[in-house]
Amino acid sequence: MSTNNIAHNSENNEVIAAIFGNNPAVSLDERARVTSEIQKTGGGGLNFEVNKTEDGWTAQCKELPSIVAGGTNPDPTGNEIETEIRSAIFAAFNVQETAPEKKSPYFGIQDLSGNLKQDSHNHHVGGENC
Repeated sequence: MSTNNIAHNSENNEVIAAIFGNNPAVSLDERARVTSEIQKTGGGGLNFEVNKTEDGWTAQCKELPSIVAGGTNPDPTGNEIETEIRSAIFAAFNVQETAPEKKSPYFGIQDLSGNLKQDSHNHHVGGENC
């Protein structure tokens, strides 16, 4: 298993997920730093044992037992488990996330053909009909 993956074993079902998921807020430099730190633990990724009870669930990292995730849902979805494990890993390795670049609501869709759209009604800039 590569060091950019996490695995959790719940009732003998192994699940592998990317540590950073599809998170564009984690820079390539930050990914490299965290990957290097994880390699120091043995290089085989991080494996979690998931235990479920009627009160909720916990997941503890086998390589670094101080990384623990969990929740009060006694029947969590795989996505819920992955999200909480990822949050615990980010906290343990102090992963720095950058705010995504804000996009203007005024320039989201552009007509790149150069043609102006014509409609049958002319409107004044103030919103009143001419």
